[in-house]
Amino acid sequence: MKLLKIKSVVLITFFLLSLPTVSCAQDNVHYQAAMELTELTYDPDMFCKGFLYTATIAFGGQINKNPELAKYKEQIIEIFQDVITKALYEKRNQDLFKQTYAEIYTQEFSITELHEISAFYKTKAGKRLIKKMPVILSKWKQRANRIASSIMSLKYEQMLEERMAELIKSKSVHK
Repeated sequence: MKLLKIKSVVLITFFLLSLPTVSCAQDNVHYQAAMELTELTYDPDMFCKGFLYTATIAFGGQINKNPELAKYKEQIIEIFQDVITKALYEKRNQDLFKQTYAEIYTQEFSITELHEISAFYKTKAGKRLIKKMPVILSKWKQRANRIASSIMSLKYEQMLEERMAELIKSKSVHK
């Protein structure tokens, strides 16, 4: 009976000690599956162009707030884009971007789902989708601008102007 208790304690202890290892191993497998998907789908040029576009808009807004800088906006934007582009393409930053994608994938998809998605991207159709994605996004951006123009009919432009006038009026009343 005493031997059975000792064996039970040893087995339970072994089991409890192995839990973090199993969990870490499971997390590592999950992360590796996410990293595989990242390696299949990550396009540094597409990522950097998108990042640069967003950063430039934000930076341009900051320049506009300073009349002294606004005079040189084009030149400042050009310098900003050159410096940021160099930073974005550094290997350590590219690795960080990929790790970030992998971390997000592990949060959003199970290991099985990651394997299934990766399997798709390894197919002929999946590879073609990855290759065509910059073209698709470019065409979407062009069409989105046209759609936005058509959506903003006179009716909605008037609605927008009325709401902005109400906002300005309410802000001036509270002063």
